[in-house]
Amino acid sequence: MRYCFGMSLICAFLIILLTSNQLFSWPNGISGRTKKSNNNGCGTCHSAGTINTAVFSGPDTVYKGQTVIYSLTINKSSTGNGGVDIAALNGLLDTSYTCAYLKIMNSELVHFMPIPISGSISLNFKYIAPNYIGTDTLYATFDIGYMGNWRWAPNRVIHIKQPIGITNNTEPAYYELYQNYPNPFNPYTIISYSLKYNTFVNLDIYNIEGKFITSLVSEYQRTGKYSIPFKVSNYPLSSGVYYYRLATDRTSEVKSMILLK
Repeated sequence: MRYCFGMSLICAFLIILLTSNQLFSWPNGISGRTKKSNNNGCGTCHSAGTINTAVFSGPDTVYKGQTVIYSLTINKSSTGNGGVDIAALNGLLDTSYTCAYLKIMNSELVHFMPIPISGSISLNFKYIAPNYIGTDTLYATFDIGYMGNWRWAPNRVIHIKQPIGITNNTEPAYYELYQNYPNPFNPYTIISYSLKYNTFVNLDIYNIEGKFITSLVSEYQRTGKYSIPFKVSNYPLSSGVYYYRLATDRTSEVKSMILLK
């Protein structure tokens, strides 16, 4: 009798586990499941599905270094909890204050709790364009329900062009190099500066010993304000103090920043 009662409890638990919409196999999110990095998706935990869909929305063209809000809209035929993994080929991703379900994991955006989906939901996030002219790509994988169906969203190609330079109707009063934000930072930070005149610009990164690490900008730029992303994952850097130096035809300035891993 005890054996049968125990087996009944186990069976009941398994039924609840497999059918509950409130359970999710990766409640804290998992990265590396988009077409950017593999072709398996969520196949290790979920089966592939075709009923659920998702699509990116946002501008087709952005300026290099520009921060833009994009959305991933997930559509489901019924109510259920889901998860997501969003990645960019070269640009940077960040959370948006208008979305309460996403966090950064390994430079990708994932859910930090099961996302309740009733029909559809739009997840807003920040995209920071890389510092080049060309194209970039957004990827996403999403799934619905415990041991549910996962699917890739169609990749979104973003065209990146040269900014016109002036970001408002007033000309910068002088050359100025701003403090990076965030600081301390990880996995990325934004370095901004203003130019009063058209000039050739070099924006370089150095370690605390003065050793050159990389050049973020090396080109002729027009008057205006610029914001350049510095992505830590592109370089084998450890925690510590680093310097960024802005050099133009008429001035040079250095500021420090702190990387915390």
